[in-house]
Amino acid sequence: MKKVTFLILLFASSFQLVNAQNNIALGPIVGIGLSKLAGDGVDKANTKFLPSYDFGASVIFSTQANWGIGADFLYSAEGSRSEVAGLTSDLKVDYVRVPLRFIYFFGDWDKTIRPKIFAGPTFGFLVKAKADDLDVKDYYNGFDLGIHAGAGINFKIAEQTWLNTDVSYTHGISKVWKNDINNNNAANRRVALNVGVLFGIGSAK
Repeated sequence: MKKVTFLILLFASSFQLVNAQNNIALGPIVGIGLSKLAGDGVDKANTKFLPSYDFGASVIFSTQANWGIGADFLYSAEGSRSEVAGLTSDLKVDYVRVPLRFIYFFGDWDKTIRPKIFAGPTFGFLVKAKADDLDVKDYYNGFDLGIHAGAGINFKIAEQTWLNTDVSYTHGISKVWKNDINNNNAANRRVALNVGVLFGIGSAK
C-alpha cells in the first residue's frame, strides 16, 4: 500500500509541474523485447533471454521545449528461459507495468525529428506467473521495482502528431521471489524496442 501511495503522489507532483504549460501528448504504444532473471544465485551459464512483448498507452507532459515527464501504462509479458542438458524451460511472468521517466529532447518544438534521452523508475504489478505449465504466481512478489533508461526519436508526421520510438533497458531492484529460494536473489532485466503514436492535446508551441 505504501508503494502504491508513493506512485500516486509522484503522479500528482508531475501534474502539478506541467499544469501551467498544459502541453500533453498521449497515444497507443507497443513493443518487443528480451527479458531474463539475473542476480546472486541465478545460474548465469544456463539462464537465457526470453522473447517478450508489451502494449498499452503512453503520455508525455512537456514542461518546456527540451524537458518533459512521461509515463507508460503497459501490459508487459516478461520472464526468463533456462537451458540445461539440452532441455529448455520458460518462466513467463506478466505485469501491469508503469514506467515513469524524465525526458530531455534535443531540438525545438518545430523540429520534424527530435532525438531524446530518458531515465526513471518503473513499477510492476504482478498479473500471472507460470513455469512452463505450472502456476507459480504464489511464489512471486506482487510488486516489482526497477529503474530504466534509454533513448529514442520522435518524428513529427502531422500537426500535433508524432511517431514515437524508444529503446530502453530495465534493471530490476527488488527480488522477484517472495522468499529466497536456495539463496536466489533474482531480479528482472529487460531490453525493449517500443513504437507508438502520440497525439498532442495541449498547447504545443
